[in-house]
Amino acid sequence: MKTLFVLTLLACLLALVVVDAKKCKKCHKKKYELCLEKGWKSSIEGCVGADITLSKKRLIKKCTRIENKLKACGYSCDGPAPEPEPKPEPEPEPEPEPKPEPEPGAQA
Repeated sequence: MKTLFVLTLLACLLALVVVDAKKCKKCHKKKYELCLEKGWKSSIEGCVGADITLSKKRLIKKCTRIENKLKACGYSCDGPAPEPEPKPEPEPEPEPEPKPEPEPGAQA
């Protein structure tokens, strides 16, 4: 009975790890954006970094590790295309004022 319980528990943990590995974590995305701002030269499609060169080895290792994690889950810097702004509708032209009708007793 203990063996069955342990095997079930291991199967559940393995399932959680596999499911979690496919999702890109939000914190990794934010950290990667910071790396790009600091000058990381990205190899992920669509990602553009600043025109600065990273010089700190620790930061280079960190950005490399984060980039590899994002590549594994299929991350791309190309987000969904922004929706185009709708064109403003032209204001309707004011209707001309009606001409006054002539009085029945007066002729022009």
